[in-house]
Amino acid sequence: MHHQAISIHGFLRVSEEKLKQVLVRSGTEGVFLTPKTDSKQLDPRYAAVLLPSATFEEAKSKALHFKPSIGIVMIKKQFAVRVAKETLHEARTALAPESIFIPSGHSVNSNARLWIMTQVKASFAHDELTKGLKAAGWEATALKQTGAEAWLIAAEGPPPVVHMNLNGNIVMISEKERKISQMQNFSKFEVKVQPSVSQVAEDTMSSVSTITSTRFDDLKKELQQQINTTIEERLKDTNSTIEQVQKKIVDSEQKIVAFEQSTSLKFENMKAEQQALAQTVQTTSEGILGRMQTMFQQFQKETEKGFGLLHQQWESKNENHEENKRPRQN
Repeated sequence: MHHQAISIHGFLRVSEEKLKQVLVRSGTEGVFLTPKTDSKQLDPRYAAVLLPSATFEEAKSKALHFKPSIGIVMIKKQFAVRVAKETLHEARTALAPESIFIPSGHSVNSNARLWIMTQVKASFAHDELTKGLKAAGWEATALKQTGAEAWLIAAEGPPPVVHMNLNGNIVMISEKERKISQMQNFSKFEVKVQPSVSQVAEDTMSSVSTITSTRFDDLKKELQQQINTTIEERLKDTNSTIEQVQKKIVDSEQKIVAFEQSTSLKFENMKAEQQALAQTVQTTSEGILGRMQTMFQQFQKETEKGFGLLHQQWESKNENHEENKRPRQN
């Protein structure tokens, strides 16, 4: 099954003195390396500058031209350049000047609730995002990045709006335990924080909403067409199977009818033959009985006739004998 694999994951143990030398080669030969601590967490000494929509060659070129870079990494199918945490601001300015930058400084409230910020396209650190959220009017603290485009936020109260414009990208904020309803009417909000959080113009929100709605409608139509096509193909196969079964049932019924007709005809022929045989036997029996009766009658007549002749002869002999016994007269 290994020849069918798309990617292979493995673990290496590298000494501290050779770690940076190994990480620099990350991504150059198609092998991406991610340093982790003994607790299997990302090494906090390193950060990554995400390069949205960049090809591998573009990411490789930027990494080679930026000396503090420590290899190329891949985050959710997007390329990024790894740097030391202390050089993150310099790396962001050089590699992705269009990304957000927010000054540092934050504190966590123990009574804070958890929030999820999604669709985050820009790259920044925890303290930078925390400062930016406070500057936008929300007393919140960035806890950790939960995905390539998602952050976990802690705040005692809700955000002033559920959508924010971070350097031209719209992000959505929702409480971790309660999802924002899809049909909820979202309010518009202008963020005036220099230079990282740009103002959300009304036409920008309208354009984003229109594009999102249109794209959603297109995806919905495309998905519906795929479902309808799949259903039609399945129905065709089902109808074909039903027709074949019905044809077999009709053929079986025709065979049964033909068998019944053939059996009935044979039975009628056997019945007629039995009747003819019975009639023949009866006629033959009657003929034999008639001939035997005639023979017995003829035999009886002949027997009676023979006994009559014998009786006459016997009487004649008796008469002659009596005459012989009588004395003769001289």
